[in-house]
Order: sequence, then C-alpha cells, then structure tokens
Amino acid sequence: MRQCQRPIALIVKVVPLGRPALRSLLRGVENDKVDCIVVYRIDRLTRSLADFARIIEILDESKVTFVSVTQQFNTTTSMGRLTLNIFERETT
Repeated sequence: MRQCQRPIALIVKVVPLGRPALRSLLRGVENDKVDCIVVYRIDRLTRSLADFARIIEILDESKVTFVSVTQQFNTTTSMGRLTLNIFERETT
C-alpha cells in the first residue's frame, strides 16, 4: 500500500462544500500539497452523495488517494478503486 507522504491533520464538522476547512483542504490538493486524505468515516467529510462525488472527482484528477478508516474504503488498493468505480457509475 502506498504511504501518505505529506500528512495533514484536519478535523472538520459536517457542513456544505463551502466550509472554510474543506476549501482549504481542496486548495492544498490543487496546489499539490496533499497526496492522501484519511477520514474516520466518509460522513465526517460530507453527508451529501453529490458533494462526495465532486470531492472524489477532484481528488482523482489530482492523483490524491482517499481512505476511510472505518469503512474499508481506500483508493490505494484495487478493491478500493473498484468500489469507487461502482460508486461513480451509480452517481452518474
């Protein structure tokens, strides 16, 4: 499994995509300062399926991996990528 090279601790409450902490995280992704995002559960990042799909799309474009610790969702593994592909098909 690929190791995260630049860990950043970010604790956020669930609010819309416009929240400052998430905007800051996504700016870090866009500026190549983040290579892996690890969350306790997906709902700690967002509770909106549409927002999650947009976030995953941004991460995928920037080659940033995503891990949800308690939900066995990890885009660094083949099973995690398969889960992501199934998820993307369901949301399109």
